[in-house]
Formats: sequence, C-alpha cells, structure tokens
Amino acid sequence: MKVAIPTDDGITIAFDFENASKFLVTDVSAGKIGRRRMRTNPAVRFPAKGLRLSAPSSAYCAEIANKLSDCRVAIALLISDQMKEALERLGIEVIISSEILVDRALALFAVGALKDVRRFFESLSEEDIVIPETPDFKDFDG
Repeated sequence: MKVAIPTDDGITIAFDFENASKFLVTDVSAGKIGRRRMRTNPAVRFPAKGLRLSAPSSAYCAEIANKLSDCRVAIALLISDQMKEALERLGIEVIISSEILVDRALALFAVGALKDVRRFFESLSEEDIVIPETPDFKDFDG
C-alpha cells in the first residue's frame, strides 16, 4: 500500500500538511518499507513558505488529494478539515501522528504501531481536561 507523508526536507514531517513543499510516497507492506518517491505539492506555487491566513479552498485541497489519489494512507502532524475530507473522499485514511521524523513514522506504521493521536483526544471527556485558572497578577510581589 502507498503511504503519503508531507515533508519539506525528506527528514521531518511538515507541520502543515497542505503547505508542505513535497510529499514522500512510500510503498509499505507486511512490515517492510519499499520504494520511496518524492512528489511536489501541486498546490504550493510560491517559493516563500508562510502561514496561511485562512482555511484552504476546496479546489486547493482537491488538487493535492488528486496528486495523492493512488495512496491509501496519509500521515500528518496537522491537517485542515477541508484537506482531510478531500483525502477521505478518495478513500485515503488520514492518521494524525505525534512523530516528527519521517523514517520513524514509516517504521512504526509498517509494523502497525503508529498511534493516531486523534483517538486519544476523542477519548477524553470534559472531566479529563483541567485548565488551571489564570493567576491574578496583583497576588504577586513585584
């Protein structure tokens, strides 16, 4: 099966899926990592990287998803809802990982040990999340 990972340098997973300059597409089967190919992100048209100020358009996401349409899995650190939905419409499973190294994420995925952190956060209830009160600065000597 083919797995897509967003990257800018081939070593680390790009922080933002849809703004990565490239995607590493790798064949993975039965615990083995096979052939690797880099694909340029067709939607990134500017050499300067920057933060997107708004959600990506559906056309932007569709262009990326079509480039990865032969993949069955996409591994990401952060992905917009629009991008995730575009990939899932093509039957591509999205895994949100906390692993930042491409090779480590691939190795864990190949042996079925890559954790989808969304499942952890979805399992939390409101009682599990404790946000401390902000201290009043008047209480501090200064």
